[in-house]
Amino acid sequence: MEHRRITQMIPSAETFLALSPEELAGYVLEHIQTMPPRELSQLNRHNFTMGNTVSEYPNESLDKCAEALAEAWSFLEVAGFLSRRPAQSSEAYFLTRKGLRTRGREAFLTALQASRFPADVHPTIHEKCFSLVVRGDYETAVFQAFKSVEVAVRTAAKQPKTSYGVPLMRSAFHPEKGALTDTSEPSAEREALQSLFAGAIGRFKNPTSHRHVSFDSAAEPA
Repeated sequence: MEHRRITQMIPSAETFLALSPEELAGYVLEHIQTMPPRELSQLNRHNFTMGNTVSEYPNESLDKCAEALAEAWSFLEVAGFLSRRPAQSSEAYFLTRKGLRTRGREAFLTALQASRFPADVHPTIHEKCFSLVVRGDYETAVFQAFKSVEVAVRTAAKQPKTSYGVPLMRSAFHPEKGALTDTSEPSAEREALQSLFAGAIGRFKNPTSHRHVSFDSAAEPA
C-alpha cells in the first residue's frame, strides 16, 4: 500500500485541528500502517509527534498540531493499536497485532464502534443491534433494541399482537395484576418498575417509530 502522509489526507491545518482525538487517530493509524518497513521498524513517539509529520502545515500551527498528534497517539496506545517495544527506549513503539489487522480508517472506525458495544448485552439485542452500532446507525439500533424488549414482554405476558408500546408495559407490569409483576415486592417498587418500562418505551422507542431522531455518538443511545 502506498504511504499515506497525514498532510496528504488532511491538507488543511485548520481541518486537522478540528478533528477529535478519535477521528485523528484513524488518520494517524493509516499513516503508520503505510510507512516503509524501515521507517516502521524505527517508529518513535517523540520523533513522530515532534518531527516532520506535520511540517507542511503553517509554522504558526505546528505546536498545536504536534499536541493533537500526541493526543491521537495516546488514544491509539490506550485502545491497543500501538505499544511500546519491550527492552528498548520508552519512545520506541510498534504496531500491535490489532494495529496490523485493522487496515485503514474505515476498519479503525468499525473497530472503535464495536468496542463501544456493551459486552454483557442480551444475545437478542446483540444480534439485532451490533452491526447497526458498528455502521453508526444509532437511530435504528435504538428502535430495534426496544422492539426486542417489547416483543419479549408481550410474549412473556401472553398479550395479543395488538398490544404494544406504553399500554403493553403498563398492563404487563401493573402493580396489582400485571402478568410480569412480582407481588412479593413492595408496592412502591412495583409501581417504579411499571414506570421504568413504560417510560423507556415511550421515551426511546416511540420517537424512533414516528420521526427521525439524531444521535451524535454511540455513547448517547447507550
